[in-house]
Amino acid sequence: MYTLPALVCSSCGQAIMRPYASKEFRATTSAEYKAWKAMRARCLSVRRWDYPLYGGRGITFDPEWNDFAKFYEYMGPKPSKAHSLERLDRDAHYEPGNVVWADHKQQNRNTRRNRMLTMQGETRCLAEWAEIKGINSDVVHSRLRRGWSVENALTIQPRHKAKHEY
Repeated sequence: MYTLPALVCSSCGQAIMRPYASKEFRATTSAEYKAWKAMRARCLSVRRWDYPLYGGRGITFDPEWNDFAKFYEYMGPKPSKAHSLERLDRDAHYEPGNVVWADHKQQNRNTRRNRMLTMQGETRCLAEWAEIKGINSDVVHSRLRRGWSVENALTIQPRHKAKHEY
């Protein structure tokens, strides 16, 4: 269940019992709650600017996740402020097994505008392959534009240009 530390008086150490100190209120101000609420709005609110990218494409969420407590039970706390909700399969729904907390780098590698490359049966985005193979992503992109095969573009190390001495 979702809980946050209780509010405590700094002088005497006793718990402060005010209506706004309830678990329910604190849950609604948490980063996890805000992510949950934004997820639901992307799928349900036709007035949102990003609705066409989510609900407008048929992306929904697990019916049990109408309840924040069920969502939090599955997702747990965000690992850091840099993390946000990420669907592993960007064409599938927000549901157990397809949603994780991901950092900015992970999210950038899972957008529809990325070029996906398959080599030896494994599919990754161009930037991730370039990082794994130690080749600048601009070099890989340029090679592919010039008609190189995916395997050659990712495995042939670039020749380094000689530095001119003046």
